[in-house]
Amino acid sequence: MESENQTEKSHAIDIDIDSKNNNGNSNAGKLAVIGFVTMTILSVAVLFLFKNATLPTISPLPIIDSIGGEFELPSSLDRPIKLSDFKGKVVMINFGYTSCPDICPMVLTRIAKVTKALKERRGFDTTKLQTLFITTDPERDDAEHLLQYLSHFHPDFIGLTGTTDAIKQVAKQYGVYYKKESPPHLLNSPMSDDPSPQNTDTYEVAHTDKIFLLDKLGRLRKLYSEEDSIDDLFNDIRGLVAERHKSLEH
Repeated sequence: MESENQTEKSHAIDIDIDSKNNNGNSNAGKLAVIGFVTMTILSVAVLFLFKNATLPTISPLPIIDSIGGEFELPSSLDRPIKLSDFKGKVVMINFGYTSCPDICPMVLTRIAKVTKALKERRGFDTTKLQTLFITTDPERDDAEHLLQYLSHFHPDFIGLTGTTDAIKQVAKQYGVYYKKESPPHLLNSPMSDDPSPQNTDTYEVAHTDKIFLLDKLGRLRKLYSEEDSIDDLFNDIRGLVAERHKSLEH
């Protein structure tokens, strides 16, 4: 009898242990399910907030509405283009000419460095940036000439030309000054009396050399001069690319 009682106790202990193990496994399973559901809810919430939130820019910039605006000009792409063709992209615009001896190459080199640095940055959307170079010397700078010239700086740069009146109109929109001048080595020649030489190809063009930065809606946000840091331009472009606009969302 004593042996039978010990056997029954042993079975009872085994059953109790199994019951505790089953309860432990059941509780662990419940915790795992609760954890999974919680993580799923949090993930959905985060995605919802991310989708509907307006991402802050790295360097918030005001909208400059006193100058700028739409235009359409013949381009080095062998077709006319409009500013609005680049809606959804951050655009850099520079005015200059291919015969410029110093300023234009310097500015275009700065833009090229920023463009290259951005495109090498991991995660940067290279389709969201475009540079436009508008000539201030349309008599000499045709589309083919612009294409060849800009290829020395960056293959993605687009050159724009047009009639004298068309270029004047766009320059006026953007507050750009430009004027034909005699080069320094001809200042003592008979040509120096003509402030706007027309009968020679030896003239230079004095012009505004700023970089115009436009957001993805084609609005002017900042102008950069030679004194401005290239790092500021780099960070401001990143900020504008990160901006979200409801009108661009599909």
